[in-house]
Amino acid sequence: MALPNGYTCVCPSSFTCSYLNTAPSCYFSFTFIVSAPDTSVRYLATDFITLDSSGSLPNAQSGQWAQSYSAIDVFAHNLGPVINQADGMLVSVDTLTHADTFVVPLSDEIPAVGGVQSMTQQHSFTGKLLGTNLLLSYSIACTGSLIGPNCDLSCTTSSINSATAACRSNDTGFYYVCTYSSGGQVSSCNSCPWGIKENTYCQDEGGGVLDPYTAGVVSSGFRTATIILSVLLLVFLLLIILLFVALCIIRSRRRPVEKEMVSYEHNGTPSSRPLLTAAYRAEQPTPQPRSSQPPSLDARPASKCPE
Repeated sequence: MALPNGYTCVCPSSFTCSYLNTAPSCYFSFTFIVSAPDTSVRYLATDFITLDSSGSLPNAQSGQWAQSYSAIDVFAHNLGPVINQADGMLVSVDTLTHADTFVVPLSDEIPAVGGVQSMTQQHSFTGKLLGTNLLLSYSIACTGSLIGPNCDLSCTTSSINSATAACRSNDTGFYYVCTYSSGGQVSSCNSCPWGIKENTYCQDEGGGVLDPYTAGVVSSGFRTATIILSVLLLVFLLLIILLFVALCIIRSRRRPVEKEMVSYEHNGTPSSRPLLTAAYRAEQPTPQPRSSQPPSLDARPASKCPE
């Protein structure tokens, strides 16, 4: 039976421990300290008893509390001689020694309904000081007609969905919509700050259904159909946009290219030089200058009327 700091409460096998008049016995006591928020700490301590050869208690030790607690701390103490395992020397006689500490979390435990349940299942916990093993059986259950994770809910079954429970906390007065689980217990409770509608759904501030998707008002089939239609509409809009872009590209390729207009300006007003300011297309041939022979010196002007 090991103790902290390399000590033990029995004589090591390789030593005689002649200083002891009688064979030492390891007397152990277990102190259970239970705690919860906003409540006083409670405890239960066993008598000092001798463990059997396997390290088990000779008799079952039990305790009962009327409140729901979040954790249990178990302290194991030894009363008797303290002997050094290395050299077999006696350290102290009839000394109370803290042997090990165990922590039993209860925050994730769902209480049963209908009183104490079967305690055949054992839970194993490892000590924080020596790493010893503690096997503990316990049952957490709600007493009376109240149910829920904190055993404070008064619930009625929904007339629309038999798996839904409309609940009210007897401690706070708050409303919840929960789901029935095995054994008549409820879980997955959602708070309803504005009350419960139709004994099934959380009510919003305006009297409607709060968060209808999670409340189950909208069926999963309808939600699936809505998603499919939304995807199809998006694809259709994308096709229309692509078609519009393609039409614009085709029309731009078929449109004739406007010929570039080039104009030249010279000094003077357009009226005085009409030919030099006329616009023409760049690809038109450049007009050739007129070539004519000058009149002879003895040429005579033509008459306007025949003689």
